[in-house]
Amino acid sequence: SYLEEAPCFIDKPDIVYAVENQSSCVTCTLNYVRADVSWSRNGVELTNKPRVYELSMPDDDQHMLRIVKVGRADVGEIVVTASNDHGGDACRIVLLLAGENDDVVLVESNHLSFVYDDSECSLVILNTAESDSGVYTCTAKNLAGEVSCKAELTILKGKIENDEPMDDEETIMRKMRLLSDYYDVHQEIG
Repeated sequence: SYLEEAPCFIDKPDIVYAVENQSSCVTCTLNYVRADVSWSRNGVELTNKPRVYELSMPDDDQHMLRIVKVGRADVGEIVVTASNDHGGDACRIVLLLAGENDDVVLVESNHLSFVYDDSECSLVILNTAESDSGVYTCTAKNLAGEVSCKAELTILKGKIENDEPMDDEETIMRKMRLLSDYYDVHQEIG
């Protein structure tokens, strides 16, 4: 059963990075108490609104705000308040758009896909074009911090020879492995 004491936020993110026009969830964990929880931004309470905001409790001590489609108006400080007969607590969370400063956040499409294999993640670009050239940054974030790495991709325009036979799967995999090995060595050298 619930504890008979004032609510206290014991886990919450300081910053939530969201992708514009995608959904985003903000979850806070309270000590194990029954409490009234409210969410607000710029002094305006955020309430359940279909296709805008969804408030829920994924667990007995967790409270979650889901923004169905993040827009620029959602950016900023969110205040979460919890209260009961024994007292109250509040916390602040900042919602930011990922990929600001001219960065473009990539999403999977028929041109791009992400491949996850254990602890590795790869970006696969199909039917590359010169416009795919640029610096790509992969960032992994969680409550403990973040780490990122960058790679520069240059697509060179070449002539297409229709007479040339298509590579079989084994040859393609060998070429991919060579590229991967080159990148690993280059990364270690610095």
